[in-house]
Amino acid sequence: MKPFFVAMAVGLFIGTGYAQSAGDVFSPSAIVAEGVLRAWPGGIHTAVGRKSTTPCDGGILLDGLATEWNRTPKDDTFRYIMASVDQYVAEDGTIRDADTQSRCISNAGIGRSVLLAWRVTRQPRYAKAAKALRDRMAGRQKDSSYYLAVPFLAGYAAAFQSPQDFTDSAGQLLLMERRPPYKTASDSMLVESLYTAAIVDTLDWAPAEAPERKALIEALIRRARVARDIQDVGTSLWWAPRWQAGVSTLRPNLRDSSLFVYAIAKAVRMGYLRKEYLDSARRGWKAILKETKIGPEGQILFANAAEAGAFMLAASEMEQASTATSEQGRPH
Repeated sequence: MKPFFVAMAVGLFIGTGYAQSAGDVFSPSAIVAEGVLRAWPGGIHTAVGRKSTTPCDGGILLDGLATEWNRTPKDDTFRYIMASVDQYVAEDGTIRDADTQSRCISNAGIGRSVLLAWRVTRQPRYAKAAKALRDRMAGRQKDSSYYLAVPFLAGYAAAFQSPQDFTDSAGQLLLMERRPPYKTASDSMLVESLYTAAIVDTLDWAPAEAPERKALIEALIRRARVARDIQDVGTSLWWAPRWQAGVSTLRPNLRDSSLFVYAIAKAVRMGYLRKEYLDSARRGWKAILKETKIGPEGQILFANAAEAGAFMLAASEMEQASTATSEQGRPH
């Protein structure tokens, strides 16, 4: 099998020119964040006169940038997130390019970035846009993209004091564990990784007294066990089927591997999982770094925007792994 980074050579190339001085801490998440800003100046929506990504993939990319911004606030990163959001949110708060038939439920992929814009700026148009996104999700068929929507809905519930939105979205998330929306074998790995990440991100907004909180933590523990069980022993990555010329082959999937590493490492840091799970995340992260060939010059190949975003999510968490909270005494 050829090295995976060769197969990614036709994808996105990020060369950041990131230079480290003596004493700097090597930060893959910062390197990629700077690279994204260079690769797609002006926001994710346009690049060299064309759309650079879809709302779903772009949403994961923006989530990665927001995580890096929360960790190390930089004005350039936040301005970039705002520029990206403003390509979807008009001055009157309406949503541009809202494809009601989109597999990414009504642009839910950008929902958390819209909420971030509202929390920081308090501009009414972002509140209106958030409500519009929330309303468009009501009654929609729940497919794998719904996992991107649930953390947004939980954040919306907290931002606008709407506890029923949290109850409804968390309930749907728990229900989908029993009836996952698999469509293909490759989709099943995407669903597993998105689902695990969605639970840990939804818990960020779970009220301490909410009955769904305990159920979400229990579901997270179950999914973490599954993730650990299906992690490839030889490569420490997570593999997914890939179809080419009617033939299915298993290949390491860096997007899903990054999402698993992110979810597990964050769950340990927040005290939802025992620290022994961090070994799985560390092995996965080491393998991801090996596959992406990250160097001090920041020359990295990614297949798409979602892969770059998932990488930033994983990188940010692994750089915070030493801050993991004490175990909470639950049977894990």
